Amino acid sequence: LKDSAFRIADKEKIKELFKFMKAKKMNIPKEFSSYKYTHMPLKLFLELSELSNFDYGILKLTDWEGKSASITVPKYLDDKLSYIVGAMLGDGHIGNRKGHGKEVVFSDLDYSENSSYFKKVVNEVFGVSMKEDNKKGLIIYNSALAEVLCLLGIPKGKKSHKIRIPPYIFSSKIAETRSFLKGVFDTDGCASKYNVTISSVNKDFIEDIKWLFLRLGITGAIESAVNKGC
Repeated sequence: LKDSAFRIADKEKIKELFKFMKAKKMNIPKEFSSYKYTHMPLKLFLELSELSNFDYGILKLTDWEGKSASITVPKYLDDKLSYIVGAMLGDGHIGNRKGHGKEVVFSDLDYSENSSYFKKVVNEVFGVSMKEDNKKGLIIYNSALAEVLCLLGIPKGKKSHKIRIPPYIFSSKIAETRSFLKGVFDTDGCASKYNVTISSVNKDFIEDIKWLFLRLGITGAIESAVNKGC
């Protein structure tokens, strides 16, 4: 996120950084003093934190204009964030509705337990609450959240032929890999008495899934078929 167009929404965190730098007798340029009362660019905040060895923990971000409701962003990947990415690749959508701003939609309308769990983990990870829409599923208008998800590998707009497993998932911890696959399976998977299937129109994505299963010691085959549902 370092080079992305976000701003720090938590003014207290900015004050903590300046206090920490002052305690270490570091010079704080006068032009930075205004950021005690406004949203500091994320890139500048991270550069100053690195320079001073300031442990900032979890951050609250807004978009560049500072109009988006703030979201919390974890410092590291965990199983909940991995699940969100997997589920968004399956049944998620990032759009830009005129007059509303960027929308994040989770459209699994068939299984209420999946929607309930997704809503729960989004709230726990990002600190925002998605609303239920009878036609679309879960929805939230939040430009900062939309941009973070894009940076995590969720394409904007029609995505079925563009999705791939993000490279960082291949090098993630086993628990995070499993959570990612659970997110994909909850949205695009089904199980029968004899096998487990994940379906997609995107062959490259299915190839990615196959390699990820191999990382867990699970072998599988890729087949072309007409989707008749589970």
